[in-house]
Amino acid sequence: MRNQVNVYPRLDMQAVEKSLIRYRQSVEILNQSKPDTFLGRRTFEPFPKEQHSGG
Repeated sequence: MRNQVNVYPRLDMQAVEKSLIRYRQSVEILNQSKPDTFLGRRTFEPFPKEQHSGG
């Protein structure tokens, strides 16, 4: 069995470095406060029903 030699170590390290940068950016984004999705929050109040005094 032949020993395989990595012919492109610089390209591999660049790919690893780019992956680590993207990973760090993703972690920063995920650690930011969550956006308001309005779920479970009352965004409106219904208009009060008017009482007619007849006429």
